[in-house]
Amino acid sequence: MRKWLREIDITQYPNFYQEERKRLIEEDFEDEDPILIQGCKNIWCFGMRINGELAFINFIQTENL
Repeated sequence: MRKWLREIDITQYPNFYQEERKRLIEEDFEDEDPILIQGCKNIWCFGMRINGELAFINFIQTENL
């Protein structure tokens, strides 16, 4: 999640601003706990608020870490 947040190209998301990304980095996802999606392998989901809007983010592990 941290790597995604540091590397995401926020210009592709009209309501996701640099200030919001900075806030999320500072909070270090303290209230977000990714949940493994049942029946799937290496896919997690979590919800967060970005500028007052609810966003659901799915992470898919595509390589061994």
